[in-house]
Amino acid sequence: MNENKKIEDIIERYIYAVTKSMPYKIREDVSNEIRTLIDDIIKERFSNSSCEIKDIKNILIEIGNPYELAHKYDTDYNKCLIGYPYYIYYKLILKIVLSSTFLGVIVSSIINIFINNEYLNLINISSNICTSMLLAFSFVTLIFLFISNRNINISNFIDFDNLPKPPNEKANIYKSIIIITASIIFLLLLLLSPEIFSFKIKNEYLEFFNTNIVKRNFLFPVIFIFMLVSREIIKMFSNTFNKK
Repeated sequence: MNENKKIEDIIERYIYAVTKSMPYKIREDVSNEIRTLIDDIIKERFSNSSCEIKDIKNILIEIGNPYELAHKYDTDYNKCLIGYPYYIYYKLILKIVLSSTFLGVIVSSIINIFINNEYLNLINISSNICTSMLLAFSFVTLIFLFISNRNINISNFIDFDNLPKPPNEKANIYKSIIIITASIIFLLLLLLSPEIFSFKIKNEYLEFFNTNIVKRNFLFPVIFIFMLVSREIIKMFSNTFNKK
């Protein structure tokens, strides 16, 4: 990648880091505004000389941390006990932790049902999800309350190497189609022919899923796959309509 492409990549990743959590209705306007600001600074400072990567990084540092910059367009950051700039990071980390916690409980429940010969218990699963997510929420919130009250500085540094890359919308649509197709195929195989998920050890075939358990608890994988497919369909339509 040559110098100019690297510069363009850094700028695009910086802008995406600022706008990725914003509503679609203002995302494009904010992107154009920041891009215009960067171009104006470059023209002003480097009208008679070439701009290098280190120069671009210095300009972006002067403009500000992308999460700091994002708060100017986010009217929700003052509506909580955790103030700016911590609220921006708080929302980001909370989403990651809650998503991971939810996924972990779902996966462990599936393992308990199909490997430990347990019955589907939606009440117990729901209780585990609520308890785990409440604990995760409390843990993250307490940490950021402590950081906020101590006024610990976490916002000046910009890690250019780890700025998020703008998504490839077309690739994301293809990815969603693959996930939907694979999920439906897996569900059909699981319900119609669960014995296909078996492996041979010492001339004996061992089933990964207990056929009787699968038949008794077919509703659980159906609901799980339905949620997964619905999420991918929503993502596909969101990307399609938001580009129009």
